[in-house]
Amino acid sequence: MTPTYFGMESFLGGRDFRAVPSIRSTSVERIDEATIGLRYHNTFVVIYNAAGHVTLHTGGHYSVITKSRINDFSPARVWQEKFVWYVSAGASKVKFTEGVEIDEVTGKPYQPATHDESVSL
Repeated sequence: MTPTYFGMESFLGGRDFRAVPSIRSTSVERIDEATIGLRYHNTFVVIYNAAGHVTLHTGGHYSVITKSRINDFSPARVWQEKFVWYVSAGASKVKFTEGVEIDEVTGKPYQPATHDESVSL
């Protein structure tokens, strides 16, 4: 199973729900027309968007299993140092924040825009 929107679409095979075989309390569900989620218990820990964005959540449960589901089913790598979670960003690390968006291809977190950035038309 490829950890991309289209990989999950293929896994669903036209259905709106499918339990992940041999992995307890984990399922893949269609959220809407362009969004699919990997649910662990009551939380969508990985949300895949057709545009190529992957969003990560813990639902407040910073557990080994939550981290394992994110690592197994997303392009991101999440790890913990001294009780703080981090997500890979190339050769560097970025503190994990609830709802962090990851690029589906590179696995790198998107950097939030700052107030100094402006758009030219």
